[in-house]
Formats: sequence, C-alpha cells, structure tokens
Amino acid sequence: MKRSNDERRRLVALGRAVRKLRIERKMSTCAVATASGLSRSRITSLEAGRADPRLDMLHDLARGLGIQVHELVARAEHEEKGGGA
Repeated sequence: MKRSNDERRRLVALGRAVRKLRIERKMSTCAVATASGLSRSRITSLEAGRADPRLDMLHDLARGLGIQVHELVARAEHEEKGGGA
C-alpha cells in the first residue's frame, strides 16, 4: 500500500523524535530495543521513517525511552512542524 505524503512526513517526524530522544538519553539503538522489547532493526526502521508502528509498539517504545506515549506523539508533532532541538 502506497503512503500519502502526509503519512510519510509523519513517519519521518516520528523517526526524528525517536532518534533525538534516544540521543538525549545517551542510549544506543540496542539499549532502546532491550528496554522496549522491540528489535534493534525495528528501532532503526522507526528512526529512518520506514516503519509504520502500531499503537502497542508506540507504547513499548515510549516505555523504553522512559516517557509516556503522549509525550512521544507530542515530540513527533513538534518535529513535523519543523521543530528543532
């Protein structure tokens, strides 16, 4: 299924938010994978904007990063609007 430009933009924004949070917390992709229960390749795909996560994955990812899922979504929305550091 082909994604719309809006969907792609949101996935890329989510990926940027995840990567920034991971780096802020000085975590490797492997550490986030272990903490969240997701695979390292899934984390890498999410950061690259290639994965379309389900809600349960977002909850697992947020937990692994030490935040609530609504905070992760807010960070992604900030990134989508062109938010910087």
